[in-house]
Amino acid sequence: MADNSLNEILVLINQQLHYQEALNNHLSKAEALAHVVLCSDFLDCPKSIIHDYLWILGDTIELAKASNTESLSALFKHSSQKLLVVA
Repeated sequence: MADNSLNEILVLINQQLHYQEALNNHLSKAEALAHVVLCSDFLDCPKSIIHDYLWILGDTIELAKASNTESLSALFKHSSQKLLVVA
């Protein structure tokens, strides 16, 4: 029984590491994109470039949100399963 619990915890930790790595990657990309805007004459770019740039930034933020949501869902699922076993 203890081995199963330890294995479940190790799987959860590995899963959380994966989610956190993905979240960090997305946030790093968003930070780099924001840095470009602040360090250049961004508003002098053609509107199509600005549009595409903001579209990419928006997608990157949405991917970060999705990674965070998946991470939280996995944690809540695991914690609710443990609560059911304990109750």
